[in-house]
Amino acid sequence: ANIAQWQQDARDQGVSSGSINGCPSTLGPGKIEGNVTIGNNCTVTVTTPVWITQDLFLGNSSILRMDPSLGAASGAIIVDGLTTFSNGDDLLGTGTQGSYLTLLSTYKSQTNGIVAINTNNSSITGILYAPFGIISLANNATFKEAVAWQINMGTGTVLTYDTGLISTFFSSGPTGAFNVIKGTYQLE
Repeated sequence: ANIAQWQQDARDQGVSSGSINGCPSTLGPGKIEGNVTIGNNCTVTVTTPVWITQDLFLGNSSILRMDPSLGAASGAIIVDGLTTFSNGDDLLGTGTQGSYLTLLSTYKSQTNGIVAINTNNSSITGILYAPFGIISLANNATFKEAVAWQINMGTGTVLTYDTGLISTFFSSGPTGAFNVIKGTYQLE
């Protein structure tokens, strides 16, 4: 229900057709019917909700940061396609305690096994949420919170659920569960 409401809220803010490429200084609010490709070394101020109907790709060392004027508010970027982070990318809140930027993928990995959110070599301090998708967490990276149908964790990856982290998806933290799939682990 929250996803549908955020999509409606984004649509109500306006719809733009066509892909966005380069290094925009701002993104959103609204619905973008196309791909969004953020170049290398970009810092983009995000006003949410943002709904991207295709893919989101971030170049190396790119930052999506919520508009600081939103104070302690949190927000969401909804992506219907695939999301690919490159090296050193991040999702940041406004800078105020308790503000988080959520990347929410509606991609359905269950039907084809394709990764919905690929973090490559990025440590993400925002929230990753893919209720029907696979999230691939990078080697030796640190993550604040990730929720998915399936999570693939690289060597040395740390996923930390902060005590008391409250978001749209959790009424209190830390929560969640995981299963080790036979043959995907090594005993030392």
